[in-house]
Amino acid sequence: MKWGPFAAALFWGVTACGVSAGPAEFRSHSHNDYLQPEPLALALANRMGSVEVDVWWVDGELRVGHERNETVPGRTLRTLYLEPLQRHIAATGGVVYPGGGPALVLLVDLKTEAGPTYAAVERELRAYQAMLTSSHDGRTIPGAVTVLISGNVPKAAMAAQRDRPAFVDGRPGDLEGGPSAEVV
Repeated sequence: MKWGPFAAALFWGVTACGVSAGPAEFRSHSHNDYLQPEPLALALANRMGSVEVDVWWVDGELRVGHERNETVPGRTLRTLYLEPLQRHIAATGGVVYPGGGPALVLLVDLKTEAGPTYAAVERELRAYQAMLTSSHDGRTIPGAVTVLISGNVPKAAMAAQRDRPAFVDGRPGDLEGGPSAEVV
């Protein structure tokens, strides 16, 4: 198998939002997945447990890239990840990986200002809510894809939402006095 620039790190069970792969099922993480010639495709072919995408809120688009100067109009969260995931899940009977397993984690790293960038991500995610793990009135509704927001995270704003299509990528500091386990 040719990995090219594909970076995979051991990912020990997805515990986001109460969805757990269990200790016996090890999963891998596709770091900076958008650097692949076909973003998402290799990650899905290799049954990655999580996929990272860095987003920048630029000129009304959630552009993908590690640095701002690497972003290109039209190369967005929607076109590279959300639309392909929706097509893939429709073709595989409502799941990411036939044969079972936990939800795929889509780790969305916000690179620009937390509030406006998350608002744009949330609007985008609402159109794909049927495939997403979400939170409604403090209850987690499992989906084929769980979105974790990382980077510039508006934790307080997300924690205050009654209905949310994404969760917070927790940090060590969140273990003491941070947002609830339903948010992180």
